Amino acid sequence: MLNLMVLIGGFSQGAAISLATTATLDTKIAGCLSLSGFCPVRDAVKEKKTDVNKDTPIFHGHGDMDTVIPFDYAKMTRDFYQSLGFKIDFHEYIGMGHSTSNEELVDIIQFVKKVLPSN
Repeated sequence: MLNLMVLIGGFSQGAAISLATTATLDTKIAGCLSLSGFCPVRDAVKEKKTDVNKDTPIFHGHGDMDTVIPFDYAKMTRDFYQSLGFKIDFHEYIGMGHSTSNEELVDIIQFVKKVLPSN
């Protein structure tokens, strides 16, 4: 039997889709990467959420200088998903705007290695 491990991820709007998908999927996934995103569809997520991925690791990285998706939105998103019972590993990147940084990339690699172990 083939055992597939799926990691969902996205940046900005893709991060919003990744988080919402993780919360509403009826299939278990290995992890979720949310980079510089937020949750614009709280009511829909609340209505359609499942418990399948409540223990699925979620990496949420955001820069404190993001002028596209304000840092406060990222914190509100973290708090919202935590209130629903999801486990979010929140990473704040000082001085980073709506982009990525070497520090975040290192953290992403460590996260991916943790949730998708090599055989």
